[in-house]
Amino acid sequence: MARHILAAAAAAATALVLLCCFHLPATAMMADTIRYGPPRVPHRLGTVIAVDLGNTNSCVAGYGDEADAPPLFRLCIPTSVAFTGDGDALVGEAAKNHPAAISGFKRLLGTRFGSPEVRRAAEHLPYKIVDWCTMAHIEVNAGAGGAARSVYASDVASMVIAELKARAEARLAGGGKKVHNAVVTVPYYFSDGPREAAMNAARMAGLTTVRIIDDPTAAAVSHGLHHGRLRDGGNVLVLHVGGGTSAATVLTYDNAVFEAVASRHDAHLGGDDFDARIAGHFTQLIKRDHGGGVDDIAAAKLKSQCELAKRTLSSHDVAQVNLHATNLANGAAFSFSGSLTRAQFEELNHDLFEKVISLVDAAMAEARRAAAGFDVIDEVVLVGGSTKIPRIRELVKNYFAGKEATVKATASIGGGAVVVVEPEEAVVHGGGLLSHPMEDGYHCMGAGGRRQIGSPMDRCYHEF
Repeated sequence: MARHILAAAAAAATALVLLCCFHLPATAMMADTIRYGPPRVPHRLGTVIAVDLGNTNSCVAGYGDEADAPPLFRLCIPTSVAFTGDGDALVGEAAKNHPAAISGFKRLLGTRFGSPEVRRAAEHLPYKIVDWCTMAHIEVNAGAGGAARSVYASDVASMVIAELKARAEARLAGGGKKVHNAVVTVPYYFSDGPREAAMNAARMAGLTTVRIIDDPTAAAVSHGLHHGRLRDGGNVLVLHVGGGTSAATVLTYDNAVFEAVASRHDAHLGGDDFDARIAGHFTQLIKRDHGGGVDDIAAAKLKSQCELAKRTLSSHDVAQVNLHATNLANGAAFSFSGSLTRAQFEELNHDLFEKVISLVDAAMAEARRAAAGFDVIDEVVLVGGSTKIPRIRELVKNYFAGKEATVKATASIGGGAVVVVEPEEAVVHGGGLLSHPMEDGYHCMGAGGRRQIGSPMDRCYHEF
């Protein structure tokens, strides 16, 4: 009898291990659930939202119905998740400054533990990446009294998307509308694994992905380049400098389709790195003036102050950084106040800004090799919050011999009103436009169709 019980237990354990190892974080959709044509019945306005999951900030956009004012909305939250000792999860602003907060996990979507991407991410991310059945997992710590455990990146991403979904629903029809479908934007360089992981994260958050579109195309749509601003056969350089990653992509517009000609990216270059340079500068000043460093809580406060200083320097010549902390060397409380000029900020980040431009140069070189007759860039579009930095905009302008880049887009929200779309909102705004059932270019025919707006990786899925 005991042998039978032990055998049954062993079989159950084996089955559990096999289930774990064969459960991918982004399970491929069954072929019969995928539809590569337009929906048979067009969706109603306000039933589809757009989701842009970022490494530092994530955004949601969409349309309400006639009862909503304004009908088009966009909002963003920090891509931060923290687990408390009692098992609760904090998301967004509540998690950003938590000592155990994790972010930057977009890079880990659908990745295997032994991949070069994971090895490089492990060198930069403040949390531990562990191997679980060959897939990359994030080890999360709930803090005092909480046990460490590991989760898929898509599990954590789903918490951020669920928060975006909840906030979008709160904006629609006075909070009385539920949304179950989404246009999901992803980086152009995402392969099928990370793309499916992003869709899986949306599914766990309660959203069916009705369309997946790459970020550069969404940005071009956001700026209205598919509505007559661009000549047939025209070329666009989309430079995306976000909080954690940077990418330069050359698109060509041919027969109403945006197609990527070339792309280069750096998954560990962005606003967070610029903040770190400022924080390092002020950490040295604190050590010089007070003879010691600061604890983790004060370091998090210093990082927030440095991020604020970076934003201030986009429109002012000088920014202040203030910190009240405890000296680690002698335990004495102290106050620190220092100033940072724009010139100092640019000097601290000079080599990083040059890396951004090197991505542009590499993408342009690739475009010349890949496209016969490639001639000029007709439009330069800057996307991501870090493209507000004056020095980056100046370097891009100099690279293109004085050509002005488009940084902000304008959008009509009904009734003749026009709003400005900031660079950090451009991608999700483009996705939001494509969620409108009457928007030109919404209907797509899949990988081989020419009516779609987007690269061959831009795909439509489920029927409504």
